Order: sequence, then structure tokens, then C-alpha cells
Amino acid sequence: MFQSFHEISSSDSSIESYKIKAEIVMQAFFENTISEISNDIEEKIRVIQISLLKETIRPLISGFWRNVGAGLVSAFFFALLLACLALIIQFSGSTISIKVKKKTNIESSE
Repeated sequence: MFQSFHEISSSDSSIESYKIKAEIVMQAFFENTISEISNDIEEKIRVIQISLLKETIRPLISGFWRNVGAGLVSAFFFALLLACLALIIQFSGSTISIKVKKKTNIESSE
């Protein structure tokens, strides 16, 4: 019984069949392993990329209250500048006069 099995399993066609089956199993194993490794690598790269983008963008994003403070400071300095200009004009002796011309009925009908 073992003699006939040994003769059949050690024939050239059986050995070639075993080789083909082994190659198919190894190829499936390698493809599965490579797929898992590449998925892991892609996920790690995605996580690293997201963290790098957050670190890069974080200094560029200012908060709401920071913007409000900057607006208040700039408005204060602008008002101070206008007040200084008004004082300079007032104490320099210059006179600014604005004349407003009243419309008459003749001008308004045209």
C-alpha cells in the first residue's frame, strides 16, 4: 500500500504538481503579506501627514479673541492718530472752513 503511494507521489508529474501548488500557496502568502504591510504603511503615512499639517497650520490660525484684541488695538491707534492730527491742525493756526451752498428752487427744478 505504501509502495504504490510512494511510486505515485514521487513521480515527475506529482513532484511538478507539488511545486505548482507550493508556488501558488507562496504567491498568495506573499500577496497577502505585502497587502497588509502596504496598508499599515499607508495608514502610518496618513497619520504622520495629518499631524505634520496640523503642526504647520496651527501657528497660522489665530483665535477669535486674539483677532478681537488686534482689532481693538488697531482702532485705538487709528483714533489716537486722528486725535493727534486734529490737535496739530487746531494749534497750527490753520483754518478749515466748509461752505454749504443752499439749493434754490431754480437749481432743484433743473
